[in-house]
Amino acid sequence: MSGHSDHSLDDLERSLAATLRKLAGSAVSQPCHHAQHTLALLAELSDALTGRPTEEAVWQDARFAHPAWQRPLRRRLVGAWSAWMKGTHGWVDGLDVSAHDRARLKLALRQLQDAIAPSNSPFNPALAERLKQTGGSCLREGISNLLEDIVAQRVLPAAGNPNTLLVGRDLATTAGQVVHRTPLLELIQYLPLTSAVHAVPLLVIPPPLNRYYLLDMQPDSSLTRYALAQGMQVFMISWRNPNPSNAAWGLTHYIQAAAAALEAVCAISGNPQANLLGVCSGGVIGLGLQGWLTGQNMSSPVSAASYLGTPLHVRQHSELSLLASPALRQRLRNLAWRKGCIDHRQLAAGFAWLRPGQLVWPHFQRYLLAQPGPPDPLTFWSQDSTRLPAQLVHDLLHLLERDALSVSGALVIDGIPIELDKLRTPSWHLGAERDHIVPWQNAYPGDSLGGDKTFTLSHSGHIQSLVNPPGHPGAWYQSAAARTGMTIDQWQAASERQAGSWWPDWVTWLRRHSGDLRNAPAVMGNTTYPAQYPAPGRYVHQL
Repeated sequence: MSGHSDHSLDDLERSLAATLRKLAGSAVSQPCHHAQHTLALLAELSDALTGRPTEEAVWQDARFAHPAWQRPLRRRLVGAWSAWMKGTHGWVDGLDVSAHDRARLKLALRQLQDAIAPSNSPFNPALAERLKQTGGSCLREGISNLLEDIVAQRVLPAAGNPNTLLVGRDLATTAGQVVHRTPLLELIQYLPLTSAVHAVPLLVIPPPLNRYYLLDMQPDSSLTRYALAQGMQVFMISWRNPNPSNAAWGLTHYIQAAAAALEAVCAISGNPQANLLGVCSGGVIGLGLQGWLTGQNMSSPVSAASYLGTPLHVRQHSELSLLASPALRQRLRNLAWRKGCIDHRQLAAGFAWLRPGQLVWPHFQRYLLAQPGPPDPLTFWSQDSTRLPAQLVHDLLHLLERDALSVSGALVIDGIPIELDKLRTPSWHLGAERDHIVPWQNAYPGDSLGGDKTFTLSHSGHIQSLVNPPGHPGAWYQSAAARTGMTIDQWQAASERQAGSWWPDWVTWLRRHSGDLRNAPAVMGNTTYPAQYPAPGRYVHQL
């Protein structure tokens, strides 16, 4: 494994160790609390091991879907694990520690609980079946897979056969052309899917931490294709994967590159304005771009802006911020400048370990069972991450530490204070109910952002809420205007939950800001920005 990862893990261990020392101190100050919960937990474990029925919710977990988990020994093992989970969380709730330390302890407990889940043990019935099928050879193949991943310096098990899904063949298949290229980005113009299109084009700004095709996965789950089918002219930024020589690339560089892309979009479409769609840290770039243009007293080339999972505030700690202590953040900065960038494998591993039950342990069957899991586009995408240049790492940490987007003028881009409260552009914002990276409360647009604002809350988490086409089972959303002075509680009272995907509701809002219909363009690009080569472009393939 890479030395970079070792440093990150050491930092994380030190950060969690400090919290555990506080926990040890509470044993002295709260002996009755610890004794009470220890006895209660032992009683719960005893009941589970003697066959008391386990709560049905546990059996909804896909890890325990195999019928053999219902056999007495395995059922009791799952029951004991479930009782331990429930008991330890109740124990932490009553500790006399700060809310921040309590949240960190719960996060550490979830990591431990996922690690020792019965599905990761020799009692997993799938392992017994596989051993029988292969005559034990799966163990030898599993060790071979482990050695292969070590040689390849993978910090996570490979998510299946790397040739099962290919970008441009299975993912990112929407037809288009690269019409503008700079050292930082490629700009893709997509072929229209309708004979008439809205006059105001849409420029999508994805996060620079990941590949853009989260928004163009497979045809039936592509937000890009869906917008095209609704008559939108869609342009997409595909960021270059930086290397150590690009260490000086910071937020200013990304914002100015996006400004050049916006200029190209307006020139190609023949319209003086475009709509923006920013995703996560791509939304931060979009907000910075709007503030930078407004600060120059320019007539705004942005008709309306949509922001998906974009942090406008640091109202609530995310799981990421809980782990990132001040000392760890400083070490991350030092590492980034020493190496020139943060390695993509570290980023992929860091985000995956925030959700190990879904993103890490299921792939250990590559070792345990010597068979890859089924091809999963989201897992493939999550491991196909990019590096982050040192200056951008510094700038994003600065935003987190200073809550700079919520304080007018706290962020300065190329000498221009970013004053988002002066914006008058209509905006639409999405938060996700179970977002562990950007808690939905942090995506809610308060009074620090000007203009008419709409906030929508979606089911699911940070990534799954975006890949949310109509017909998605169990999908819901709730949406209402986020008026001046309106608190989050007041917004919740004013909104009503609706069944289904948020995509149609967003398109309805977007149409109001997209102008009249006109004939779809017959060719991509123009004489100034000619078509260069087909989508998905070249930067998306850079390692």
